Amino acid sequence: MLKKVSPCIAKGTQVEENMGEHDFFGNALTDTHNIGCYEGTGVDGENVQTSFVDYIKGMINSYIDIVLNILIEQVNHDINWLNNQLGIKLPFVENKYE
Repeated sequence: MLKKVSPCIAKGTQVEENMGEHDFFGNALTDTHNIGCYEGTGVDGENVQTSFVDYIKGMINSYIDIVLNILIEQVNHDINWLNNQLGIKLPFVENKYE
């Protein structure tokens, strides 16, 4: 969705003769189009601008969190597998697969 202050409101173009009756969010299509898949009049909220650097930092942090969680889960899985193969329980990992 777009905020009411968005520069994308009413700046879109008609790209097809028949663009359907509703947008992705269920808003009725009119002769005036927004840029993107939201054709509503906008939602309330202040216009918060973040710098490109802050945006990239947020994306990188999200990516790092995802990758680390995947790696940690894989290491835990491998340690649990090793515990089962050796018949011992390493003290620093709880075996989820018992």
